[in-house]
Amino acid sequence: MFDIDVDRKKWLKIDKLIVNARGREKRWAHFQSGQLVSWDFFRDEDQSIVGNIYIGVVKKIVPGLNAAFVDIGMDKNGYLYRDDIVSFVHYSVSEEEKQAMSISKFLHQGEKVIVQVKKDGNDIKGPKLTNVIEWTGDKVVYMPEGKYVAVSKKKSDEERTLWKERAQNWKRAEEGLIIRTEAFAATEDEVINELFHLRAKNDAVLGLMNDKKPPYLLYKQNPFLHSIMEKGKNITEGMIICDESSFLAEMKDTTQLQHLEFEWYPKNEGIFTEFSIERDLEKLFKNIVWLDNGAYIIIDKTEAMTVIDVNTGKYTGEQRLTDTAFKTNVAAAKVVAEQIILRNLSGIILVDFIDMKRKHEQDEVMKTFIKSLGTDDKRTRVLGFTKLGILQMTRKKITLDVSDSFTTDCPSCFGKGKVLSAESVGYRLERELWEYENNDAGTIVIETTKEVKKAFCGEENTHLIRFQRVIGKMISFQLTETKVPYYQIVRIVD
Repeated sequence: MFDIDVDRKKWLKIDKLIVNARGREKRWAHFQSGQLVSWDFFRDEDQSIVGNIYIGVVKKIVPGLNAAFVDIGMDKNGYLYRDDIVSFVHYSVSEEEKQAMSISKFLHQGEKVIVQVKKDGNDIKGPKLTNVIEWTGDKVVYMPEGKYVAVSKKKSDEERTLWKERAQNWKRAEEGLIIRTEAFAATEDEVINELFHLRAKNDAVLGLMNDKKPPYLLYKQNPFLHSIMEKGKNITEGMIICDESSFLAEMKDTTQLQHLEFEWYPKNEGIFTEFSIERDLEKLFKNIVWLDNGAYIIIDKTEAMTVIDVNTGKYTGEQRLTDTAFKTNVAAAKVVAEQIILRNLSGIILVDFIDMKRKHEQDEVMKTFIKSLGTDDKRTRVLGFTKLGILQMTRKKITLDVSDSFTTDCPSCFGKGKVLSAESVGYRLERELWEYENNDAGTIVIETTKEVKKAFCGEENTHLIRFQRVIGKMISFQLTETKVPYYQIVRIVD
């Protein structure tokens, strides 16, 4: 176990990924120079199934749509278009003849078929499927039955030709490969090793299908692991500390993280509490953020945009007012960029800096702001200052921001404020209960609201039953009524 007290200098110097993989809400946090710079979270019920591979059964063929509806074991059947079937893709006729072919030529009702999810379903229709399986690596995309080679177009024709020739030599006749841009910065051995890894992964998964009755989930995509891999591959030197041994082993097995050190965190106390991350995350729910010099920013989110206001606060500086404003704005530019990333703010963002009369000062503040956004993995556009001195920017929205993900409208003030949602409080309760895993207690009594109990226990108490078995404790609830989601551990019985 890495000892923070013994190795404090090393601790502050290297990059760290702190991984909380224990429980239904999984989280990671990235530290640089001892400071939290980014984090992410994943919840079981919110997981996408894109990338999952199933053995399905064709339930219905619809020639008019050139589609088949496939049962993969979900509420709604998935739909598979003719153009996404391997045997159609590689059929040796002209494109004109292909378009005249019916899907009935390639599939029939009741047939067992291997499919991968291309797009999640919704309330109206099931997930979109493909029969052309893909395994995406850092440097290559491997298709067991792709039968072609493609190379990223971001390099010269000469380099692309060279890599295409290499790929043709590596692949088997029926396989397909896409050489990604990252491959150009790698050695041949590194790319070949990744290809072997993806091929072995495919063989292992497809090897399960012979003795499995459809519908059956052959492979489940792990977006949490993928997110850590994407973050880890951009860290030159660093350490991953994880509180779940089996997930730690899974990370060690990935090619993208081989350059990092790994440590297991065995303590009962939550890993995010141990490394003071919970305290940092708590600050993200406050609309006022203090700067080190006594100035502060106010973050207000509306339906249409996010507005961030910079104030001098207690900071008056030692010189004239214009110098105070400029120094405050430079310091605030860094903090504003950090908060945008940590809170996952998106859409239109307006930053109202303290008024600056000189153009070069605005330029310096904007330069600092853009540089501080450099660690962001979301697409941003900084559009510059308006005539009123307000900095405009946009940030691409991919997932909900922290406020929308973790809070709900306050029932006491009719939505003017925010409180933690029942789901978020339920996840907090779960994390606290993990700390009692090795305790001698037999029963833990919890006072809580009906909504938090429901969020914690799951449908038909499935999570409660599973969780009690894992930690070896009985959990008893005493219901109470409060205006906001709430829980308290009131008694521990031996």
